[in-house]
Amino acid sequence: MNRREQVIFWSGTILLAVCFSLTAWLLLPLFAWYIKRIPDKRLPMTDLLASNHKRFYDWLSGFLWDWFKSSIFWTIIAGVIIALVGAAIWIASESKLFSIRDWLTQPPLMLLVGCGIFIVINLHAFFETKSGKWDALFWQAEPTVRVLVGNEEYEIMPEEDRQRVKRNIVDSLIGINKATLVVAGGKIQTHNPPAGDLAKFGGPGILIVQEGHAVVLERGGRRS
Repeated sequence: MNRREQVIFWSGTILLAVCFSLTAWLLLPLFAWYIKRIPDKRLPMTDLLASNHKRFYDWLSGFLWDWFKSSIFWTIIAGVIIALVGAAIWIASESKLFSIRDWLTQPPLMLLVGCGIFIVINLHAFFETKSGKWDALFWQAEPTVRVLVGNEEYEIMPEEDRQRVKRNIVDSLIGINKATLVVAGGKIQTHNPPAGDLAKFGGPGILIVQEGHAVVLERGGRRS
């Protein structure tokens, strides 16, 4: 490609990236509002979770709101820093210490820098929200796991099993439930069906076995 074609190509690429990032960011409050009202307003997707769905929708809505607020906060902070640095550079350029005014005022370059900063800010805001709304639940789940399995058993458990049990606790906290099954009268009765596509993310399910019945559980094709 010649220089003109390269400028057009990269300008279009940057513009699409900025528009996509900005649109996704502005839609976060709308998604948060919509998801929170799915159970109350009987909006579409109400069957996504079979049980405890309101708790999950509240958690997911809160996650999106926190992501949005964190993005605003860090955007303001970045804007203030950029303004101060830009003013200092501009003053230095006026004093002839060095001349970069022409370099700074090139639209493609400014667009590229702005897009990069915006994407970095939103990624930082996402991971900050994830740390507070998701990772923190795993830290909180550890004492519960120790109570369930015992301290001595917990210490010798493989790390994979520790994470699996913690994940089950976290899923319960945010409202993801696989199913509620009751074994009675020689039959298995399903009181709450598995939570659709979200069931693949884990349980725990609830299994109630009445007196006089025995149940064999399998995991990975083996009796567990």
